[in-house]
Amino acid sequence: MNILFQKQFSSLIRFVKPSDDHTVICLEQISESLPSPQYHVVDLQSFTLNAENISVKNSKTLVLKSITSSHLILNEYHNGKNPDHATAMVYDYKRKIIEWEKENFRILEINGEVIKSPHQHFENRFSYWNVKTGQIIDEPATTNLKSNKTESFPLLYPENSEHFGSFSKFINEKTGHVPAICCEYLEVEKLMILSYYFFENKTLTNVLLIANSDGEILDTINLGENLKGIGKDTFFVLENKLVFISNKNTLNIYEV
Repeated sequence: MNILFQKQFSSLIRFVKPSDDHTVICLEQISESLPSPQYHVVDLQSFTLNAENISVKNSKTLVLKSITSSHLILNEYHNGKNPDHATAMVYDYKRKIIEWEKENFRILEINGEVIKSPHQHFENRFSYWNVKTGQIIDEPATTNLKSNKTESFPLLYPENSEHFGSFSKFINEKTGHVPAICCEYLEVEKLMILSYYFFENKTLTNVLLIANSDGEILDTINLGENLKGIGKDTFFVLENKLVFISNKNTLNIYEV
């Protein structure tokens, strides 16, 4: 497997989010020692860091909603994660400035450079906003502005599901591990990708297994040890790129 990008960061990576056009990917990093989440942007063409250690403002309730080739779209929550009590903001990570922010602004959907929100005065109607300017715009000709490029996430199979037994048997035969709780599975091109857990010294270990269509193991990667619980979407595929986090703080991008 060809490694396109691999970097260990200083603290926990909460999640990774690609842009709609798949030109960049952003990770959100959190730590008790940080006054707010930090963001890092990876270029998916050069596989280099476009921007790093981005701190938008001192607030631990910031959550990344989306990313473009130049902007972060975020929510700052004021009452838990109630979407009706949040400030939406757009940050230009190239110029390092907040372009605009709006209080009590509910983001319903983000497609490319357009934000969709509930209409301020009429029920069951919507408003559309330009990401860069924060100005209201006419409804786009199509509300499906997402890229046609392939973005694939695995399906989760709990231990009591119909197919878990088949996956468990395959994993046990190939690795000797006894999978527990759940596994995630995705088939892309001629590859089978499985993320599974097994108990080791009373704690969980998470492993990523990659096999060809004949069931031959191409690679196994340890995603984490001494885990107290499971994760969701432990990997995903963009075009021909496999993206995953290992050891909670290392971003990996493999060619598949």
